[in-house]
Amino acid sequence: MYQRLTIANMAVEAGAKVGLFPSDKITRDFLTERGRGGNYNPLYPDAEANYERVIPVNISQLEPMLSLPHAVDNVRPVAKVKGVKIQQAFIGTCANGRLEDLAVVAEMLKDEKRHPGTRLIIAPASRQVLIRAIEKGYIRSLIEAGAAILPPGCAAWEYWETVKFAFPLPIVIFREEWATLQPWYTWPARRLLRPQP
Repeated sequence: MYQRLTIANMAVEAGAKVGLFPSDKITRDFLTERGRGGNYNPLYPDAEANYERVIPVNISQLEPMLSLPHAVDNVRPVAKVKGVKIQQAFIGTCANGRLEDLAVVAEMLKDEKRHPGTRLIIAPASRQVLIRAIEKGYIRSLIEAGAAILPPGCAAWEYWETVKFAFPLPIVIFREEWATLQPWYTWPARRLLRPQP
């Protein structure tokens, strides 16, 4: 479900008016787990709906991409920017600080330390995510790796204003689709580049 939420959110970031997924059992279960199953109201396109254009995409064949300065559409395949040194890694906010995201990062950094020249900042998506990440030991692993943990939610956008000048080239991981190397400001981001020695 979280992947759907991110894609729907990012569809708007990419210029769409709205991003919707048809309702199904995953939708109902998601609401039920949060005590909102009674609010389930299925949403489907009309059976006779006409579309201006249909673009099939095999998501399993998409290559991870990075947005480079200074625009979100200045993209390169991750493999093409391998080895670029960064000074800051920022993982999280409401769109990409889900429990699954923190689990991936915690596993990557288990028994590791951040590079001493790299700041590592984590912002869980919500209070619920933070509590579950603590219970599962993800937060401990991240702290032991040298991460700073921010309050949960989207407030990290405001926090960014206080840290963006601390290092010249951060990588910012705010949203599923992009990882961004930005000298002065950020765009939505995801993929984590391991700090280079």
